[in-house]
Amino acid sequence: MWKKCFLALISITLVGLGYRTAYSQLINRGLKSYINYGWTDFQNYPENQPVFPKFDYLGNFLLKGFDVFTWEEYRTLSPNEGSVIVKGRMFQDWLRRLVIANDTFGGVGVRFAIGGGMRTTFTPLTLDLTRLNGVRFDLASDRHQFTAIYSRVSDPLKLDYQQSFSRDWVVRKNEGVFLLGGHWESKFLRDHFTIGATFVNMYRFDSLLKLGDNSLRGVAIRNAIPDTIVVRFTDDSPEDGIGGAAVYNICAVAQVQAGDKVISMRIEPEKILKSPGVITHRNYLEASGQYHVGILEVPVSITYYFPMPKNTVQVEFKALVANDYRISIRQSHHFTIIEGSKEKTVTVSEVPLRGEWPYYPFFVIRRAKGNVRDMSNKGFVRFSYGMLTGLTTMGLNMELNLIGFHLKGEYNRNFCYFQYPVKKGDRSKWTDAAYFLTVTKDINPFMVGAEIFSIGSKYNTYHPNGPFWYFNDERQIPWQYRGVTGYNNRYPLVDDNDDNDIWPDNWVDEWNIYTPDSFIRQDAAGIFPGLDKNKDQFPDYNVNNNNIPDWDEPFLQYFVDPVEFQYGADYNNNFIVDAFEDDLLPQYPYYKDEKGQHFFVTFRPLSYLKFTTGSVNIHQIAGGGINKMTYGTINIDYRVRGRGKIWFEHKVKRVRDNIPNDWWEFVLQEGGGAVGRANYIHTRFRDRLVMKNSLVHRGYLEVKYHPIRDLNIINSVRYEFNSMLASEFSDGTSQPEDKIDFIGLVCKADYKFQYKNFTIMPRIKNYWYRWSRKSLNKPYVNKNVLIPILRADYRVTRNTFIKLGMQGFPLLKNRVWNWVNKDYSYKEQDFIILVNNITYYQGYKVAWEIGWQHTYRDYEGPGLGDDNFSKFFIRVHSGISAIY
Repeated sequence: MWKKCFLALISITLVGLGYRTAYSQLINRGLKSYINYGWTDFQNYPENQPVFPKFDYLGNFLLKGFDVFTWEEYRTLSPNEGSVIVKGRMFQDWLRRLVIANDTFGGVGVRFAIGGGMRTTFTPLTLDLTRLNGVRFDLASDRHQFTAIYSRVSDPLKLDYQQSFSRDWVVRKNEGVFLLGGHWESKFLRDHFTIGATFVNMYRFDSLLKLGDNSLRGVAIRNAIPDTIVVRFTDDSPEDGIGGAAVYNICAVAQVQAGDKVISMRIEPEKILKSPGVITHRNYLEASGQYHVGILEVPVSITYYFPMPKNTVQVEFKALVANDYRISIRQSHHFTIIEGSKEKTVTVSEVPLRGEWPYYPFFVIRRAKGNVRDMSNKGFVRFSYGMLTGLTTMGLNMELNLIGFHLKGEYNRNFCYFQYPVKKGDRSKWTDAAYFLTVTKDINPFMVGAEIFSIGSKYNTYHPNGPFWYFNDERQIPWQYRGVTGYNNRYPLVDDNDDNDIWPDNWVDEWNIYTPDSFIRQDAAGIFPGLDKNKDQFPDYNVNNNNIPDWDEPFLQYFVDPVEFQYGADYNNNFIVDAFEDDLLPQYPYYKDEKGQHFFVTFRPLSYLKFTTGSVNIHQIAGGGINKMTYGTINIDYRVRGRGKIWFEHKVKRVRDNIPNDWWEFVLQEGGGAVGRANYIHTRFRDRLVMKNSLVHRGYLEVKYHPIRDLNIINSVRYEFNSMLASEFSDGTSQPEDKIDFIGLVCKADYKFQYKNFTIMPRIKNYWYRWSRKSLNKPYVNKNVLIPILRADYRVTRNTFIKLGMQGFPLLKNRVWNWVNKDYSYKEQDFIILVNNITYYQGYKVAWEIGWQHTYRDYEGPGLGDDNFSKFFIRVHSGISAIY
C-alpha cells in the first residue's frame, strides 16, 4: 500500500514541476487570479499609514510598521549637522507623544520610554521636571530602583498638542545643550532605611568637534570671540537704597597667544558708563538703590567696557570693592545672521531679546557676603571671564523610619563650568552646596521635630544661570508654543510649579488664562497653588474648566471662597499662605541663599486638642537678611457625631524678618462688562517687609452644624493682626509703630427638600472681608457679598431632568458692596432653566443640555459696562468617567 502512495506522490510532484516549467516558457507578464473574500479577511490599503518592513542595523527583520522616533548623534560629520531627532507623524497622531517598552526578568521590572511630557523627579534639590521631552529608562525590584534620562533640551522637537501632522518632523543641529542624569535608591533594614544617589549633568555640545573635544564640562559657543567684555557693579540689596557697591578701581589681565608663546597684557577700560543715581566720591564710585525706567525699577549701576586683544585665551579681572556689591559680566561679539535671503553681520547687542528680561542680560559672577554698609569688607576681588558651558549636580539622599524616629534629608554639590569662548580658551568653575535634614520623633503625648537646611547663593539648577547669551541663532523657547524662538533661553533642572499641575508656571499654557485657545490645550490655566485639595489635577477653584474662578461665577460661588479666606502657615511672613504662594523661583523645599534651623515641640493632651511651640532662625548667606521667629499655636479639631464639627487654630508669633518674598496673583480687572469679568491679569506684588519687627496674631475658626437632616449651616472666620513695633534698625532704617489687620467672615446655609420627583434647594451665603492699616485711618479693602440662590430639579425620567436656578430675586438681589470704591458695587440677577440628559452610547457616557440663561448686572458707577444679556445654549459632553 505504501508503495502505491509513494508512486502517486512522485507523479503529482513531476506534474507540478512540468506545469511550472511549461508556465515559465510563456511570454506574458503574469496572469492575475480571481479574488474572493467569502472566507478570506479583506486587507485594506495602508494609504494613511506608511507600513513597511523594518530591520535593525544588522539587517535582521523586526516587523512591518512605520518609523516613530529616531535620535542619532554624529561627531566630526562637518559640515553636516551631527545631532538629528526625527519624530514620525504616528508619534503625534497615533501614539500621542508617548512610547513605552517594558520587560521583566528575575523579579526586576524594566521600562524604556520616549515622550514629550513625562513627569520626572529625582530629589527636590537635583531634578524635578514637570514635562521632560526626551527618553528615560527605569528599573525596579523589591528593594532597588534606578532611573536614567537623556534629552536634547535646547532643541527637543516640540509638537503642538492639539494638531495632527501629515508628515514626519526633523530637527538637525550641530550644537546645543544635552541633559543626562541618573538616580538610584535602595532599601535596607527591612525597608526602614532608604539611601539614594543622584547624578545630573547639563552640558553644551558641538558636533563638529571630535568626540574627545566634547566633554561633560561642555564647550563654548562657536564664533563668539569677544570684542568687548562688560563688567557691571550694582547694589546686591537695591530695595534698601543704601550701602550699595563701592568701586575703587578695576583692571584686567589678558593671556594672549603669540605664536608658541602666551604673553600677558594689562587692559584698562575704554569706557565707564554710570547710570542715574551713581554717586561720585573722592576716590570711589557708589551704586546704591534703584532708579525708574518707565514702570520698571532698575538697579543703579556702574559699567566698565574692556576691549579684548585678538588671540586672547584667558582674561582675569581684579577689582577693589566694598560694601554690598554685586558683580555681573557679559560680552559683545560679531556674528552672521540671515535676514531675508542675505547675510548680515551684527553684534550681540543689536539682536532683539525676547522673554522676561527687559534689558540686555548679565551673568552674576560675584556677590558680597552679607549686607555690609560700613566698608569693613573692603578688598580685592578676582574673577576670570568665561561662558557657562555646563553644570553638574551630584549628591546623596536618605530616609529612615525606626523606633519612632523619622529622618529625611539630602546633600548635593553643584559645579558650574566656564570657558573663555575660543577653542583653546581657559576653563574655570565654581561650586556650591545644598542640603537639608528633617527629624521628627513621637513620644506620646509629645512630638518633637527639627530641620536644618542650607542652599548656597551659587547653587544653580538653571543652565545658563540667569539670562546669558548662549547661541548665535534663535532656538525654541522651552515655555512657548512650537516655533516661538529666542536667544536667551534657560533650561531648568528644577521647574517652578507652585500649583503642582501638569504645566510649569512659566509656560504659556499655564499663565495665559485670558486667551480662549489656551483652554483647548490644557486642563486649567492660571496659577493658584494649594487649591487642589482632592489631588485630581484640576484646581478646586475652577471645577468647570472655564476662564472664570468659581468664586466669581453664579451658582458655583456658593461652594468656593475667594483666596483671601484660605488659611495656613506663613513662615516667610508676607501675609500670603505659603502653600498658596506663586513665586518665580525653582520649586526647592527651601529658598536659595538661605541657611537656617527650625525646632518645635507639640503636646496633645486630648485627641482633639494640641499645643505647639517652636522657633525659626534663618539668615541669607550672601544677601544679609534674617528671618527670626518664635511662635505658639493652639489647635482644636472637635467633632460631634451626626451634628457637625469645630475646627479652630490660633497662632501668635514674634517676628523679625527683613527678607523680601515677592509673589504673583491673578487679579480680576473689574467693571468691564461680560467680557471684562473674565479679565484676570497675572500681577506681581512686592513684599513690603511689614514684619521687620512685629507681634502677630492670626487664626481661623470654622463651625459646621447639621441640626436636622439635609440642613447645613457653615460659618467661618479668618483673622490676622500685625502689630508693628517702633524700631531703629542697624542698617540705618526705622519703623514707626503701626498695625495692619485683616478679618474675613463667611456665613452660609443650604437645605434640600424632596417630594416625589421634585427637589428644591434654597441656599444663601454672605461673606465679608476687610484690610485696614492704623496709619491710614480707614480700611483700604472693605467688601461684602450677599448671594441668595434657589435651585429646583424635576426628574422627568431616570436620565432626564428639568433644572432651574435663580441667583438674586426681585426683592433680594445678589449684592456686592465695595465700601472703598463704591463705583464697583453692583446688583445682579442670574436665571437659568435647562433640560439635562445623561445616557450611555457605545461605551461612552454622554451628557447633553439645552436651555436659556439671562444675566443682569448693574454697577453703581457710571460707564463701568453693565451686563444685561440672554443666551440660548445647547451643549454636549462625552467621557468615560463620571460627569458632574
